[in-house]
Amino acid sequence: MSFLILCKTKYFANLGWYKPNIEIEVFPNPASESFIVKLDNFSGQAKVNLRNSMGVMLKKRDFNIDENSYQFEIDLAGLQGGVYFLGVKWENIQEVRKVIVY
Repeated sequence: MSFLILCKTKYFANLGWYKPNIEIEVFPNPASESFIVKLDNFSGQAKVNLRNSMGVMLKKRDFNIDENSYQFEIDLAGLQGGVYFLGVKWENIQEVRKVIVY
């Protein structure tokens, strides 16, 4: 017995089968006071959050980007040194980058 499953491409995104040509850069990394997030080849709505290693959301920002390249700064004031996770979500896709704070 075999099964054929038909899905639209956007559903593959959560499975990691589809990777759009969107580039996400985080610099400097490691960082002490702040870091820059740069999104290339992207336009539309994006949600960005910063979580600690326990998954607790510490910062959250929503953007409506109408440019092909966009960058913004995230202030690290009040955060202790450690490993944090920057999540960038758009449509049904979420990318996560590790950020080290010292």
